[in-house]
Amino acid sequence: MKKIFTLLSIVALGSQLNAQIFHKKYNYTGEIMNGQTSVVNNNRIYNASSSMMLQGQVSIQKTDLAGNHIVTRTILFGTSTPVVSVKKMITIADKLYIVGSINPASSTDGLLLVVDTNITTPVVYAKSYGTAAGKEDIYDILQASNTDLVMVGNSTVPTATIGVERNVPFVVRVSVGTGNPVYQKIYDDGLDKLCYSVAEDVVNNTLFISGAKLGSNSTHIFKITSDAVGVVLSAKDFIFSSQAMYVKKLQVYGSKVFMIGGDPNNNLMTVETDLTLNTIVTPKYYTNFRYHDMVKVGNRNYIAGLSVPTGTFSYLSAMRMDSVFNYQIGMTYSLVPVPVFVNWSAVNVVNKSNTMYWIAQEGWTAPGPYTNRYIVGSDMALNATCGTFLTPTMGNNINTIVLANPMNPPTTFTVVNYNPFPNAINPTITTLCSATGIENVNESFEKFVINNDFDKVIIESPYSEYTINVFDLSGKLISTVNANAEVTEVNTSHLASGIYVIKLNAKGYEQRQKIVKQ
Repeated sequence: MKKIFTLLSIVALGSQLNAQIFHKKYNYTGEIMNGQTSVVNNNRIYNASSSMMLQGQVSIQKTDLAGNHIVTRTILFGTSTPVVSVKKMITIADKLYIVGSINPASSTDGLLLVVDTNITTPVVYAKSYGTAAGKEDIYDILQASNTDLVMVGNSTVPTATIGVERNVPFVVRVSVGTGNPVYQKIYDDGLDKLCYSVAEDVVNNTLFISGAKLGSNSTHIFKITSDAVGVVLSAKDFIFSSQAMYVKKLQVYGSKVFMIGGDPNNNLMTVETDLTLNTIVTPKYYTNFRYHDMVKVGNRNYIAGLSVPTGTFSYLSAMRMDSVFNYQIGMTYSLVPVPVFVNWSAVNVVNKSNTMYWIAQEGWTAPGPYTNRYIVGSDMALNATCGTFLTPTMGNNINTIVLANPMNPPTTFTVVNYNPFPNAINPTITTLCSATGIENVNESFEKFVINNDFDKVIIESPYSEYTINVFDLSGKLISTVNANAEVTEVNTSHLASGIYVIKLNAKGYEQRQKIVKQ
């Protein structure tokens, strides 16, 4: 029988806390950034955004895990100042993959931009995708189980009315190394539909794609094969009693598919269905919370957005939910007001070890122009500086199901011209407030990442040399390892069932973590 480790707690000694708790503002004077997307890679936070003032630019900001600025770089596309819009970024190994749209002439194409995580070397590649006649925009990207990249968004097709176009789902599958397409397709069932999210069911080799069905109180979802063909297996429209749903995130969890997003009135909605799309659980509905982003950590879902009470301003807010999106706890960060009428505001959430990072953006033309970016570090219970707890109001919706049948017309492919990193924008940084009754984090240390994997413990280290000690609960030293690798595996197959403590030491920093072996 296999032995299983379960994480009990993390204890950081000295001046370290269980989480990096901070609250910082980055001011980019003379610039307004349009949208943003964030990831964590190798103990660094990356934020990519497009420019409204200097069109044709993508800015990438790099900070450490304490929110300290390392570098900001910009990428300029071509010489004709095309409009570039950033939507989503993922990280694979030492590279960042950023998607959105680019408008080099009169039409719009889907964009894929790939850069190294050091963000100081030239662009790896940049490519655009689209149909000959349509206008494309890419909103989501994932790496499929066979390592291909899958991107989803929208294209357009003409209607019977001259000058009027209709939106259709747009899916692109490309090689991760080159960006060359395996296929590009639009899935057209004759209705007006947007696509914002994709998720993979690895076990059954399928992809789920969803977004919004315009002009109706409904949303849509369809399932295709996760291969070089992308054949439609099933498709459904979910029709609600009083409002449409814009699905911004899909999540496959076991035998369930979750659709997460909101209605046009700033209310959070989640819908649960099965892998066949034939059953649906009554949707959950939380008022006055505009969804922006989410991340799953263990069996909990952390959602970032804006709380929208009655009045002029909305606020950066966070929710923690269980695996089926029942509300557990929420926090509103009251020193981060974001005006509702600033429609390019965005909020992201990313996770590293035991810290949640909430990243919000606001832009102003007057007074200004400028963009403020806020980074708030909280623990897993959403405790952070300058926050107040919120409790959302919950309601329900009635739904029915209607079948739709997408189709696959042919498409074309084009390439983007780009000039890497012509300049840099360096922000002014302000620590907005310090915690009350909470010790400030010593930002000079970086933490180990400790993962359990049956009969071994895997340790990721930011240090070149460190010591690993394993103790039982009586304090008896079981084993010692002197390590100098970025990733070290500690064999624990010989240990009896029970609770143990792993202690790590490096350069004056000490970190301890309890594990249980069953």
